[in-house]
Amino acid sequence: MSQSRIKHNLESLFLDESRWRGCTPRVVFWNDTDAEFSEVFQQLELEKIPQLKKHELGSHNAWYTKQILHQATAEDAFLLYQAGPVPAPREDWLLDVRLYGQAFSARRSEMLHQELGFTHPEMKAFIAEHGDFFNAQERLKKLQAFDPAPDLSPETLSIHMMAVLLNLKHPDAGSILRQVLQEGPEPEHNAAFQGLCKYFEAERFFALCQQTLRMKDVPTSLRQVLMQVAVTHFSHQCTGSLPQQWQTQVVSPSNACFRFVDHWIHDDRVREQWYTHADAIADSLGLSALLEKSAPESYGGCETFSDIDKALITHLRDTLMDQTVSRSALQTDTVTLWACDALLQQRKPLRTLPVFTPFYLALESAVQLFLAAERYAEANAPQATAEAHFARYQAQGWKVDQAYRHYWQQAMALTDSPLLQALHPKVEQCYRDVLHWQAEHWDTCLRDAGVWPLPGLPQQTDFFDKQVWVKSHQGEQRTVVIISDAMRYEVAQELQARLAEHLPGQSDLEAMAGVLPSRTHFGMSALLPRTNGQPLALELLEPSEQDLRIQIDGQRPENNESRGKLLAAAGQRRGGKSLNAYRYSDVILLKREAGRELSKSFQVAYIYHDQIDATGDKPANQDQVFMACERTVEELLALIKRLLNWNVGQVIVTADHGFLYQYEDLGDADKIDLPSETLMSKRRCALATAPVDTPGVLSLRLTHYTHPFNALYALVPRGVQRFRKQGGSTKYAHGGATLQEICVPVLTYNHVKTSLNKVRPKTGVRVLAAQRRITNNVFSLPLLQEQPVNDNYRGRQVRVFFETESGQMLSNCKTVVLDSDSDHAPDREQRVSLTLASQEQRMRVRLRIVDDEDEYDVIEPEFWDVNLSFSNEFGF
Repeated sequence: MSQSRIKHNLESLFLDESRWRGCTPRVVFWNDTDAEFSEVFQQLELEKIPQLKKHELGSHNAWYTKQILHQATAEDAFLLYQAGPVPAPREDWLLDVRLYGQAFSARRSEMLHQELGFTHPEMKAFIAEHGDFFNAQERLKKLQAFDPAPDLSPETLSIHMMAVLLNLKHPDAGSILRQVLQEGPEPEHNAAFQGLCKYFEAERFFALCQQTLRMKDVPTSLRQVLMQVAVTHFSHQCTGSLPQQWQTQVVSPSNACFRFVDHWIHDDRVREQWYTHADAIADSLGLSALLEKSAPESYGGCETFSDIDKALITHLRDTLMDQTVSRSALQTDTVTLWACDALLQQRKPLRTLPVFTPFYLALESAVQLFLAAERYAEANAPQATAEAHFARYQAQGWKVDQAYRHYWQQAMALTDSPLLQALHPKVEQCYRDVLHWQAEHWDTCLRDAGVWPLPGLPQQTDFFDKQVWVKSHQGEQRTVVIISDAMRYEVAQELQARLAEHLPGQSDLEAMAGVLPSRTHFGMSALLPRTNGQPLALELLEPSEQDLRIQIDGQRPENNESRGKLLAAAGQRRGGKSLNAYRYSDVILLKREAGRELSKSFQVAYIYHDQIDATGDKPANQDQVFMACERTVEELLALIKRLLNWNVGQVIVTADHGFLYQYEDLGDADKIDLPSETLMSKRRCALATAPVDTPGVLSLRLTHYTHPFNALYALVPRGVQRFRKQGGSTKYAHGGATLQEICVPVLTYNHVKTSLNKVRPKTGVRVLAAQRRITNNVFSLPLLQEQPVNDNYRGRQVRVFFETESGQMLSNCKTVVLDSDSDHAPDREQRVSLTLASQEQRMRVRLRIVDDEDEYDVIEPEFWDVNLSFSNEFGF
């Protein structure tokens, strides 16, 4: 030990006011057992202690020294050096002085003990025993950074030392255990465990496991620790009975083990390590056999092993496979479907492994598809009018299309997994039957009418006059019309929901009947203004091209420039208003100031967006159509946000037409021969000058065009059939008269003049407990979702947990989804099971309910009283 270090430690000892109390002098005894520091003592000068008196004790001057000390005052300081050990109490003349004085040693372990300021009587021996740890100055600095308390026990100091060895930020026993266990149960492959064993016996780590996790016996291996905490965590959540092999591994009480695993599972950084080790343990325990003979509801709330997700997904798939879908009535086992939906909702906050999320989302969509199909069928009277069928599609039918799309959006990403492949035909059968059933009744209305458009339906050709012009003059709002090619009604419904979630303001979704053929250049033209609302003019191209084009006021509106001219001319005719046309790809690149300048230049602007049709019209990309729908919603939402920042007050989103899509390739039975002598023909439509009497084909006389023919008929295949043509896409199609193709959305969004950050508020949360008291480690907390999710309130996801007054988490953290739309308050109640990990029987804790998205407290944190004295006697 260097002389400077000895000097520093002695000065610190004399100057430490906490060690000297009362009116006695400050006396330090330096017993040098091996007499190795005698010369250092002679040369030692302590400048910071000017009143210091040095005395060397020998065999004959103890009584003399005692007399000097008895005459000293509290301002005096003495350093008494003795070459040799401390005398036995019966032979020590200075025993009474030693009781109020302080001992000093220049040995490294004792110097460290003094330097660290520990007062525990066993600490000197502990430091001497672990001298290797303290040899590194870097480890010593890290230990001191934890600011250990003076009265620290050797057991607690060992936790600090382990935290240093594992490079942890805080000396927490749970973090130490997890840091070691996450490297696996095999000691030879566990670097963290090997690092601890260089300075501690393995038994000390396992004793820490027993103490922290409240195990009955000290474990003897890492595998045993992992097995017990995994089985205990599973038993804590499972409502079924466990086999004897499992019961012997359960730690009771279970709260400490449960909280330990729960925090590990919900830590994104190390979650995968848990499941890697837990699944290996599950294989040795025979988890698969246990799950096979257990009711899914008994383990639906468990998240210990990934095999639980596999078993639930398999169960849900098999249950849906057993559904009987009748084409005539679309009947399903509604009770079973509601049970599946309840299980999926129970599982929603427990989807901790991202790899399983697409499976759950696909299954949830399949359940919604079957339920929506039955509701849609029940709501329709077969003999209803075309107006009634059109309205019912707006109310119910679109949900079938949307659920089918959501299913395949997830399923297409899981082509490498066979788990859902067996369900695909059942989903296809359900959707195909809905389309056939819908077409059977809708086609009857079309056949009976024999004409298009149907007089009782709002018309796409009236869009500019009855939608754009009227709405843009309500308050003289600057209005933007977004036309998204092939955005069908159910996609607009999703966009409306996203607008309500992200933006303030009011939105309204209507529908209009598109033109026939339901193809791009026909539908796009119908959305433009015409002189005095004249019908669209059809122009026959060269006979070799076999196609027709639209003329409006003598111009073909086939590109952005020509459409812009037509809009500008219409504005001049209607009072000199400025009407312009833009491409989405140009507008979306504008910065804020440029966008604001642009918005000053028009009263009404058309913006043309093309994502869905651009994808589906390419045969190689037809399987990406549903993902294109998702991108469309994202792109339009982002565009609307930009427009609002550019001081646009109103946005109208519509389309030229919808589309049909079936993932299953159509067979030859779904294809019909194309009638001869047609003016133009596509896979879902043809135009002719006379009706045809061909099975499977509807002939509808068109009245919304002016043309050079005696008559003009749209020839459309019944239902979802296609005309037989070479090449091209068979899954994605449009041009016909199904509701999916012809029900064109008109989504109007009016901005509220307020901050864009002020959106529809989230539903509130209330704690229903009558008393703020906890008497059991496993506690059920009743919560109420205060408002239903509707046009006024949106849902939210919260994290619920208890913490100490100092802010340390004391329970597991439970994720709760609050998204009920029920107007009946009891339906919006939930019970959240929380487990306290505390060995203190009486304490105050704080309840936290934190919004999972915004990270703020939903309710003011409130204090609860914990009284576990009764429950702990029984080990609950």
